[in-house]
Amino acid sequence: CAAAPSTLRVRLEQCASRGHAGLPSVLLLAEDDKGPAGSCAIAALRVCADGFVDAASSARPFLSALYVEPRCRRRGVGQRLVSEAEIVARGWGFGSLCLHV
Repeated sequence: CAAAPSTLRVRLEQCASRGHAGLPSVLLLAEDDKGPAGSCAIAALRVCADGFVDAASSARPFLSALYVEPRCRRRGVGQRLVSEAEIVARGWGFGSLCLHV
C-alpha cells in the first residue's frame, strides 16, 4: 500500500436496503492507486444488552467486517476506516460506535 493515510481515499457505498428495521447501513471502501485497500460495514441495529436483536431496544451503530488488504497493513488504513466510521455514526446522531465481533 504505497498511499500514506493522507492520500488514501475512503468512500461510502449505500447498502441496497436500509438495513435492519429500516435503520441506516453503509459500506466504507478504502482505495489507493493500486485498488482496494480495505473496507468495513456500519449498521444501526436495535440490540439488547445480551446481544440479541430486540425491536424495543434503542438503536446503536455497529462496526463490523473490518478488513485491510495484506499489502496495506500497518500503514494506518484500518485506523482511517474506523475514524471514518465514527464520523458516519456521529452523522446518524450517535455518540458512540459498537464493535461487532
